[in-house]
Amino acid sequence: MKIVNCMETDDRQIFEAFKLGFSDYSIKFDMEIEFFIERFFNLEGNQRAHSYVAFDEEKPIGVVLGGINHYDGLKTLRCGALAIAPDYRGKGVSQALMLEHETVAKTEECSQMMLEVLGDNHRGIHFYEKLGYLKTYILYYYALSRTTFLEKRESMSLIKQNQLKSYSTYSQPKIIKNDDLSEIKTYMNDIHINWQNDFHYIEKLGNTFIYGIYQGSEHNPRNLVSFVIINDQGKIYKVFTHPKHRGNSLGKSLLDHIFTEHRLEKLVYSTPGNSSIATFLHACGFKRESLYQYEMIKNL
Repeated sequence: MKIVNCMETDDRQIFEAFKLGFSDYSIKFDMEIEFFIERFFNLEGNQRAHSYVAFDEEKPIGVVLGGINHYDGLKTLRCGALAIAPDYRGKGVSQALMLEHETVAKTEECSQMMLEVLGDNHRGIHFYEKLGYLKTYILYYYALSRTTFLEKRESMSLIKQNQLKSYSTYSQPKIIKNDDLSEIKTYMNDIHINWQNDFHYIEKLGNTFIYGIYQGSEHNPRNLVSFVIINDQGKIYKVFTHPKHRGNSLGKSLLDHIFTEHRLEKLVYSTPGNSSIATFLHACGFKRESLYQYEMIKNL
């Protein structure tokens, strides 16, 4: 067995190692190589210089993808994927790849390493715990159908044509620019957000819309009090209302507008466990799916 940095391999070898390693995975990865490269080396933020392929002679048998970014305020090396061919598991391939992975983190002076693993992947969780990773957050997945939302809306003290609490006036939901989020981001510094919903990930996407509500009618970034970031397929990346303005049905108003504007039949959302967001999702009619992941961290 030999371990080769992905700067010294071609993309097809990386892809073949990934595809073989996930061939028996509970979530099927049915993708073309072009989609794989775009997703894992662009959107996911992995870098070839921080990724490795394991070979048995000329056959790719395993891969670890790594990407460095600042996460929760710390320089972090994230494991974007670890995949080992079924016939080579239990033979030290994963340990060898993760050793190279940790060497990258130490060489680059990262403060921590992180990864996500399916909650029912007990073998994988045990493996990462042996390497020093700790389960820190549970990442839940939710779905909301248009029918359920409309039924729920009838019993909610939601907007009736956006008539919110009389003591304060708000704008109608509207498309806003990314620049308008600059003010409200400061209120989110202490909120843990999963990697795929963080701003550094969203900014790379090309099919997202940001809908916001302002206090008053003036389109001023300082008056932005609630927003949702969503793509054209109904995947929500972020939903947030300023703490001082919660309880006024602003988030529900935005979802109502999105369902109407895009004629969507379903919305999906993933988020780490958080009591306030869980309460909001339940009030809107979101159902938690059986799939969940652990976020795991190793401090260096």
